[in-house]
Amino acid sequence: LREIAKTSETETARRARYCIQIIEQNTQLGLSAPASRVLIECKPAGAVEALLAYLPFVGEAWVEEEIQHNMKRLAYVDGKALPVLEQALSDTEVKRRAAAAWLVGQSSDVSQRKLVVRRLTDKSSEVRFLAASALVAAREPVAVPTLIALLTEQSPDLAWRAEDMLIRLAGENAPSAWLDAANDNQERKVQGAWETWWKNNAAKVDWKSLRLDEQA
Repeated sequence: LREIAKTSETETARRARYCIQIIEQNTQLGLSAPASRVLIECKPAGAVEALLAYLPFVGEAWVEEEIQHNMKRLAYVDGKALPVLEQALSDTEVKRRAAAAWLVGQSSDVSQRKLVVRRLTDKSSEVRFLAASALVAAREPVAVPTLIALLTEQSPDLAWRAEDMLIRLAGENAPSAWLDAANDNQERKVQGAWETWWKNNAAKVDWKSLRLDEQA
């Protein structure tokens, strides 16, 4: 309907917009989260595919995260991500690419994680963040510079989440500078501090002792 609403045919577009309005007025988006939990509990064939297909239409960040975490419970076979998730890494929809990057990035299969490395330069900052956070949680140092680069991201939420993961990675050795919404120039200072930290500590990080897999 959203695609049809963009058409140049005035009457067709009007009717599509009307349908969308009626659907949105009678839909409680928050119900998608518990519905996804029930779906995963029941484990029907195609559950992951269905949730992945639905993600672009959620519209609420917390619901998206809930669905992603629920998908994780059925996302792997012997530690390897399902083929549908690997294929979704190149999906045209940002939400699907992002979810796939986060899930495949935590695969125990090294070849699959290498596919996610390509998403570290994705045109979407959301995809870059979820790819980087998953790879860092999987102890892949190649993703750290992407998290540092996201500190100057226009989305404060992504910048703060990237900073949070970097702080957890650095522990007591984290730089003393941190993001400050009241200071327009602070993010550049913070990014520079983390770039220096990574240059000096990249070879010193004790990856085996880290517990970052709960970060999303």
